[in-house]
Amino acid sequence: MIPEPLEALGRVFDQLEIKHDFEDERLLTGFGGTNAPYSISIVAWQSAEEWWNFDLRAYIRTGGRHAGSFPLMAVSPHQFDEAHRFLNYLNGRWLTAGHAYIDPDDGDISFRWTGPFPAVITEAFADHLLGAVSQIDHFFPELRAIMADGMTAMGAIASHNARDAAERESRQDPSDDDAQGDDDDEPETFPFPE
Repeated sequence: MIPEPLEALGRVFDQLEIKHDFEDERLLTGFGGTNAPYSISIVAWQSAEEWWNFDLRAYIRTGGRHAGSFPLMAVSPHQFDEAHRFLNYLNGRWLTAGHAYIDPDDGDISFRWTGPFPAVITEAFADHLLGAVSQIDHFFPELRAIMADGMTAMGAIASHNARDAAERESRQDPSDDDAQGDDDDEPETFPFPE
């Protein structure tokens, strides 16, 4: 049986014309992404009689034949370590909700977030969820460059900051000092001492 909060989220996805399916008490969907296709799995669980929570996982498969994929087994131990350093940076400096990781079971590049469902599930809540999980797509170019092309974690951080600055400039958005991850004025040594 599908929990009511997931059914309600599915109804909102219908309103937003987002294709989805239910399987094994999970809501499943996916997106082509800007940088790589990614899938989303959402489950609901009850922590108390009146409280429902979501556990959301977005993931990019690392061994598929889709554009942008690469075989994880071909990544050198050094580059795998660099990827973990970059993910540690993201989790420590950028992501204010959820965390990114390389799934130890299947090797997928993943983003996971757990939180409470609101009393009423709205389009704004669905947009909020989907915006958060799109971070996996947003950071994929740097992760791919580390694991497939040999970029260092520090190089990936610099590349990501430059890419974000160029995107802001192309939209003519002023830099927001309170935005998550906006630390352009700070030296990038975390978590790597020079």
